[in-house]
Amino acid sequence: MTVIVADIGGTNARFALATQKTHGFELSHLSVKPTADFDSFGAALDNWLQEIDRVPNQACFAGAGPVMLDGEGENQGRSITMTNLGWCIDNRALQKQFGFERVEILNDFEALALSLPHLDKADTSQIKPGKALPHGNMAVVGPGTGLGVAGLVPNASGHIAVTGEGGHRSLAPASLRELELLKILMANLPGGRQGERGIDAEHLLCGSGLVNLYRAVAELEGVQPENLSPAVITERALDNSDPICRATVIDFLNLLGGLAGDLALTLLATGGVFIGGGIVPRIRQLLPESNFVSRFEHKGKMRELLADVPVQLLEAGQQALVGAAAKLSE
Repeated sequence: MTVIVADIGGTNARFALATQKTHGFELSHLSVKPTADFDSFGAALDNWLQEIDRVPNQACFAGAGPVMLDGEGENQGRSITMTNLGWCIDNRALQKQFGFERVEILNDFEALALSLPHLDKADTSQIKPGKALPHGNMAVVGPGTGLGVAGLVPNASGHIAVTGEGGHRSLAPASLRELELLKILMANLPGGRQGERGIDAEHLLCGSGLVNLYRAVAELEGVQPENLSPAVITERALDNSDPICRATVIDFLNLLGGLAGDLALTLLATGGVFIGGGIVPRIRQLLPESNFVSRFEHKGKMRELLADVPVQLLEAGQQALVGAAAKLSE
């Protein structure tokens, strides 16, 4: 069976045809569309459909936002209003517009979680060794345009993805330096001076969050921050041309390690934790310089448990498309 799959993030929308094979799925007609080029998901989808020679009647679309339900049964409505883009992706509207027989709507990290049992060794690289339990829960967290979080729990018929908006949970400091950084951020973010809000993980652990963190590090070090993009911050960190940028990326990885360890405990992810998103693959060479692993493991009485949990980096690729295809094959 061949189906349409898409992974829609805040920056790019990825489309493909997915065909189920004996082991896994084969993707074809892969295309990446910048979301800035279109005013709606329907417009981007229609543009891609003009490029393919056949249109299957089943589709699964994974978007960066919470899935909202409307009604029950076969005609249940499922929609996503994308958190960092504003597009609405609605299964019933898409069925009507394009004549699909079936349309599934998933959170993008739900799709990423569903892909985990279907990945090859080439899809991952090791950040932290461990002993994954064959039937243990798994977790995935990933900084990109936003911060996605999901889990995968085995059951008698396969797996169930556990989704939510964990990227918007509060972030706690684990050192005096991080406490000072969060104090600076709380004073500068809207509402912070009135004590009306804390710091969400996505305030720091995503593309725009990297900029927030850079400005806080500069203030902490008594340096006037420049108006830098996330790409420039990472470039200067990697070539070691700017100590503030390098310190920012190290702080970023430390905070991500702590958050990943918290997620492993929350989901008891003895099957492993996977780091997705587009940012960490670009800055992986700085992982050994950071405290990512120690921040992941150092959780008091749970340290021994987390020492056995492996952490894998998902290579930047098309895993969410595979997860979307897996959803249609259930």
